[in-house]
Amino acid sequence: MRSKRLTIGGAVLCALLTSAAAVWSANAAGETGATFQRSMIWIASASVGKQVYVAFRKRFDVTGPPQAAALHIFADSRYLLWVNGQYVNRGPCRFDPKAPEYDSLDVTDFVKRGANAVAVLVQHYHDGTDRTDGASLNGRIMRHTPGLGVRPGGAVAGKRLIIQPHLGDLESVAGVVVTEFGPVPVSWKRNDGRNALEFQFTVPTGVKAAVSFPKVGERSALEVDGQTLVLAGASASTRVTASRRYFQMELGEGNHTGQLTWKQP
Repeated sequence: MRSKRLTIGGAVLCALLTSAAAVWSANAAGETGATFQRSMIWIASASVGKQVYVAFRKRFDVTGPPQAAALHIFADSRYLLWVNGQYVNRGPCRFDPKAPEYDSLDVTDFVKRGANAVAVLVQHYHDGTDRTDGASLNGRIMRHTPGLGVRPGGAVAGKRLIIQPHLGDLESVAGVVVTEFGPVPVSWKRNDGRNALEFQFTVPTGVKAAVSFPKVGERSALEVDGQTLVLAGASASTRVTASRRYFQMELGEGNHTGQLTWKQP
């Protein structure tokens, strides 16, 4: 849900949990926005002028059975949210950089009677300049790179990621995806002259990733970390399974590179 607009002036996080998810009005949105405007937080020890990751945690008690709960949250530049150890959302949603908007989430199903905890991992981008005006800060919020294809692979305790590229009409994408296990650098580059998709990504320590590579034609070949795993469209290793659209495999922690090639009919 999109809500009231904000004006920001620094690397900030603000989250507000309410018990009135079922009742939402323009006045309520305005009050929440005003509260956010006065309640932005950060840590004094964070490096200035650099990309920073900061984790926040807040414990609270619910005395009776939860009837409804909404969590309103904003971060500059990106956040990952958990309630009671369960992954809830990442954001904020895209918006006009001239008018940042916070997210409103229904978290009723995540809240329980008794002790509860909200955890947020915030990534603050920095463009390397000395600018501190709103245009510079808000601009970073809009710098999302599509197609990287990294997302959680179930409960946090499972320590799994899913990596599946979505380039669309793009020739290449590269960036760092913030996950609950740490940053994941990813690069996908399509080379139509060679009929190849070149890739590189890093799986965090202690994490496993289910990786899907798109099937392109019937004569594809897949090389990962110097090993040929698919040849002439058929699996050459028990590590790889094939579905109608993808070659799939599991990779452990560390840096992984390779390429997917194909021959035109």
